[in-house]
Amino acid sequence: MNTMSNHSDCIELPLGYYTGINITIDLEKLAEQLSDYLPDLPIDVQGMATHFFVNDECFFIQSKEEIQHIFCGMYSVPIEARTTYFRLKVLEMLIYLYYFDIASETQKTIYARQQVDIIKQIQKRMIEDFERRFTIEELAQQYCISPTVLKTTFKGVYGVSIAAYMKEYRIRQAASMLHKTQKSIGNIALAVGYKSQSKFGAAFKEIYEMSPLEYRNQIKLN
Repeated sequence: MNTMSNHSDCIELPLGYYTGINITIDLEKLAEQLSDYLPDLPIDVQGMATHFFVNDECFFIQSKEEIQHIFCGMYSVPIEARTTYFRLKVLEMLIYLYYFDIASETQKTIYARQQVDIIKQIQKRMIEDFERRFTIEELAQQYCISPTVLKTTFKGVYGVSIAAYMKEYRIRQAASMLHKTQKSIGNIALAVGYKSQSKFGAAFKEIYEMSPLEYRNQIKLN
């Protein structure tokens, strides 16, 4: 959530996609009309907004089951019912926010644009040369960033550690090779940066829950 005074004209998505619903609320109009919709719940709209937006900063609430059920129906409701349905759901959301315990929600760290740009350069470098295994120290020195900042900012931007990110990326590339080429499993393991075929097999099974050979055989059957 954010106020219109601190919103961004564009949003940059590190993973390249976004699925969601944006809701914009005119607080002055809402304050005038809310008592008509919720006469038994004296919500102070401006007070609630001030409560969430301390120092005019954004406020993040992590995904929770009680939030998901508010929004999930919005994607599938028939067109003719949307106006009424959306109104009900926004009221439900306001009730949820009215009782929400702000102190219980840990806020995500906001990273400087310069740091994010460097991390994106590092990510691009690693996936373009994914068969090579870069060290944290090597990348930090090359891009003039401390190892600690590199690790924490990468995880903040991409949601996982560098090691976990590259492990999954390599295995996804290997799965594509198993599907599209006739290369041996040993050669594919080498191509994605695994000198040990057993370690490659263990990493592959961790992500796909089957061995590389089982994966290839399943593709053939399909």
